[in-house]
Amino acid sequence: MKLITDLSLTSARRNRGTWLAAYAVNGTKPVLVADYRGNVFGTTARSDFGSLHSFSRPSNAWGYDANGMLASFTADEPRLISSLNDGIRLGLLLEPGSQNKLPSPAMTGMATGALSSGGALPTGWSTLNIASSAVTVTDITPLSGLPRIRLQISGTPTSGDVYVFFSPRTEIVASAGQSWAASAFLALSGGSFSNVSNIRFYGIGWTASGGFVSGSTVNFNGTNLLTSITDNLERQSFIGSLSEAASERLQIGLRLDTSGSIDFTLDIALAQLEQGSIVSSPTPSSTARADETIGLSALNGTYDLRAETASGSVSTFLAQAVTPGYWPPALASGTLRSMIVYPAGTL
Repeated sequence: MKLITDLSLTSARRNRGTWLAAYAVNGTKPVLVADYRGNVFGTTARSDFGSLHSFSRPSNAWGYDANGMLASFTADEPRLISSLNDGIRLGLLLEPGSQNKLPSPAMTGMATGALSSGGALPTGWSTLNIASSAVTVTDITPLSGLPRIRLQISGTPTSGDVYVFFSPRTEIVASAGQSWAASAFLALSGGSFSNVSNIRFYGIGWTASGGFVSGSTVNFNGTNLLTSITDNLERQSFIGSLSEAASERLQIGLRLDTSGSIDFTLDIALAQLEQGSIVSSPTPSSTARADETIGLSALNGTYDLRAETASGSVSTFLAQAVTPGYWPPALASGTLRSMIVYPAGTL
């Protein structure tokens, strides 16, 4: 069977008056088109997202807008997102609820200068095993809507392990065995990682009163990011959990294994910590994002469905009993380019 591959708005414009034909499979036109990337919606006539879907999310949420900037989407507003920086439309983003648990998701409180003379890290952040005079905040300008700090670290560590913590010891309530997803945008913006053998996300367990829990880091010792960090700001992540039943609080940050003097400048943008095993959309707010509920509202009958994700993966759902509110459970999370519905037996 030959499936069409061009589901873009440009293709639909070439077929004005017969726009459904642009989405036909072996001559059979669809009964519903939801082209989230191409912004084409309709059944027998062109319409819009709201005419074809029921959608709710009782909270704001974040995503990249048409300008490639991180932006807030209001409650119940579907996130038809674009790519970071270039603003190329990707499609419809769907996610379960989540929350950035860091004390300063927007990275407030920063100031330029050496930490020893007026420079300041985001609220709740700290460094360890490096003199404050060796750490300089050189830039705090946001990038594409992402809060960002540029840290120059130049000197000889007082210990082989240097830490940049994103949270205090006792603020984030946690327990052994819970999954936590840590993420941040990172880039090497100056110098080199000479004398640095490992950079990774690192979680430490503490008691509620601030006592270190020995052995708590065994399952929160991230993979080495040295070869992943380039001069382009890219999101890095790790999913870990605390060990040891005594763990009651989680402190999260970056650990750098060093030997001798170091001199590099590191961009860190929108650090995030979420409870669970999913790294979700960057969120510079402590407000929890609610679950998103979606369904098709314009059909009632038995149909074949074809869905394409932002990565180009295609799923088909055959002979589905579609009633108002129907949505394939397999598509509850992720970014969709399109959802095209055909008469049963087409696919």
